[in-house]
Amino acid sequence: MPLLYHDFGYKGPTGEARGWNSWLRVQVTDGGTASVKVTYYGANLPGGSESFGQTVTGARFFVQRDDPLLPAEFEGAAEIVSDKPITVLAGVSSDAYQGDTDTMFGGFGPDILANPPGSLFTVSLAQGWTHACYVGVQKPVDVALADVLASVEAVYRLRPDQGYDRWFGGRPELSTLTSLNPNDAVFILMGASATWVQELPELPPTGVTLAQGWNGVCYGGSTNAVELATAGIQGDLSVLYSLAANQTWKRYVPGRPDVSTIMVLDQNGALLALKGTPGTVTWSFQQ
Repeated sequence: MPLLYHDFGYKGPTGEARGWNSWLRVQVTDGGTASVKVTYYGANLPGGSESFGQTVTGARFFVQRDDPLLPAEFEGAAEIVSDKPITVLAGVSSDAYQGDTDTMFGGFGPDILANPPGSLFTVSLAQGWTHACYVGVQKPVDVALADVLASVEAVYRLRPDQGYDRWFGGRPELSTLTSLNPNDAVFILMGASATWVQELPELPPTGVTLAQGWNGVCYGGSTNAVELATAGIQGDLSVLYSLAANQTWKRYVPGRPDVSTIMVLDQNGALLALKGTPGTVTWSFQQ
């Protein structure tokens, strides 16, 4: 969003006007709730930029005149990223001139992606078990889960040898899982439901290596029909499982639509994949 202001420019003949000011209106396209990150850019900001995150339900105004992040005489732009499709409208006005000084314009971007790199990724963690993807950089478990840590009771991660590493808060003598790595698929036991907010990496994963047996997978490809998303591993894949929020399992068995209940793979969705053939195979993701 270009042309954003906070008390900028000419203050009128008496010097008592506030000058140019702007506002942003963020509308969630489907009317639901989105996690939004706003980054301002301007020459008089510390380091050239300032950012904040905000949850938007339906629609919300962001008024630069009232934003404590912005100093007087701010002139700059903003970048807005979201975990859901949004529409952004901006308005600019000045009280230093007579007549109609208002104008409005829409936001624009070079690319429209379902999960643009650098945007926010939210995971709804249900009370009980959730199989979830971690897409951030490597961090200690308690740091990676900081915003939901109060409700986390246990974390498990499947190993290639078919065992599990585990983490229990405050019980290092029982924990074998010390950090979460990019694109880890983990089982999280929650005492209460919570929303886990992560930031997507600059580059999405291009694929994952599957070993014989069970594999925890973060599906990094674009949202697609399951048959198309798994086309490259059809000869090696025995079954896919996905854990639903109601603690039941959905499955996809290649060539068995009569028993398959997974129809679509969502980007950054956690899966259990059973590879029945010997050796390893690379599941290349379609972007």
